[in-house]
Amino acid sequence: MELSTLKLLSNNVLVVRVAILLTVLAVTPVRARPKLDVLVMNNGDRLTCEIKKLQFGQLHVKIDYTIGTVIIDWEKVRSIESPQRFVLENASGAYRTGVLREKEETEPSSPRRLEIVEGDVASEMEAQEVVWIGQLERNFVGKLTTKIDYGFTFSRANSQIQSTLNGSLEYHSEKRRIGASVSSLFAGQSDGTDTNRHNASASYFRYIGRKWLAGALSDFLTSDQQRLDLRTTLGSAVGRRFINTNRNTLSALGGAVWNREQFTPESGRVPVRNNGEALFGLEYSTFRFDSSEFVSTLMVFPSLTDAGRLRLNLDMSIYWDIVGDLYWRVSAFENFDSRPPAATPRNDFGVTTSIGWSF
Repeated sequence: MELSTLKLLSNNVLVVRVAILLTVLAVTPVRARPKLDVLVMNNGDRLTCEIKKLQFGQLHVKIDYTIGTVIIDWEKVRSIESPQRFVLENASGAYRTGVLREKEETEPSSPRRLEIVEGDVASEMEAQEVVWIGQLERNFVGKLTTKIDYGFTFSRANSQIQSTLNGSLEYHSEKRRIGASVSSLFAGQSDGTDTNRHNASASYFRYIGRKWLAGALSDFLTSDQQRLDLRTTLGSAVGRRFINTNRNTLSALGGAVWNREQFTPESGRVPVRNNGEALFGLEYSTFRFDSSEFVSTLMVFPSLTDAGRLRLNLDMSIYWDIVGDLYWRVSAFENFDSRPPAATPRNDFGVTTSIGWSF
């Protein structure tokens, strides 16, 4: 038991350092805006606050007399007014920037609309079609969305330990989308073999028009289960958003990647593979206010240099809100390889649970 614990602590060093970096970036102080934004709720309540962002149907605001961020259901906001500048995106991918002011409707049955004023130019957006609001004039760090979670289990019967650590960063603007994530799984027992799995990825995409985007991606994976010392994947892709609402998102990707694989040595030889692959991917998310979030990503890699070989990566996560920004996460992953080196398993599958905090 003590030996396994020491190994787990030793293996966690790199991932902990990355997690600390994510946290530092997330909590780095940024200059707060004055709390001059005004919300009027459907029940008539009037709230003066600082609007941080709107995402997934959740309006994040800060109020003088509360600690942390307060989340408000966007569907329950009747009107919004602010002298400060924001950028807004609707479901069709159109963007508007400017200050917000209440739009007076001539008929009670008319859809609620937002008026966005930039200089002498005024434009409108139907409120229920708005899927994202972000502050302008904030630095890069101030616009980051961060999640970090950790899970730990121990079984006394066989002295088995499992440790899970996940972290992610996301930056969203009207021109680009940047993401980075890291995940690590350590499992060991006093009389057994330790199993480690580490994965890190990063992506940069720039929007082309309203629904298309193009960019680059990278992924780094080690897996004891598949005897994979390191798989480095680098490539580029073009994507399209098919669904983009406050409840559901669906995007598809297509492109090409290059990867270099280094497997565990066998008989004094280190198997190394260099591959060219096509890439086809799907990303789907669904959200429920103050309840749950389901996120899934499927990536399929047909080989271009090794005919008949096919790799598949599947990641799924369900987030349940506990209180405020605290959540419980259940994740599942699957890495499949139709033609691995001899005596190497074709797939690596696992399920983890963790408690986390979003910033």
